[in-house]
Amino acid sequence: MSLAGSTKGPLQGLEAGGMMGPMIKRSAVALLWFLSGWVTGSMVSFAIGLPWWIAPVVGIAAALHVAVDPLHLVWRSGNRAARASAAIDSIRRSGATL
Repeated sequence: MSLAGSTKGPLQGLEAGGMMGPMIKRSAVALLWFLSGWVTGSMVSFAIGLPWWIAPVVGIAAALHVAVDPLHLVWRSGNRAARASAAIDSIRRSGATL
């Protein structure tokens, strides 16, 4: 049995602009924001004297805001290559050199 691997398997579409990479990144970041929101909510609720259930609510709200991103501030939509070429075209039209 050879230990040499191949990229022709089930993960083939990832390098060609697949969706698994951004989805995994968004899920991981949402988990981190959930945990940081929970910890921050715990510290604030302990310091102020609020009920314990405020902490997970703050964590869920932070995770949902980052995961859903309604204003597209964290996760930009659209094609990255198209945005880059549009930016290069606008620089060329302005007369600047790259």
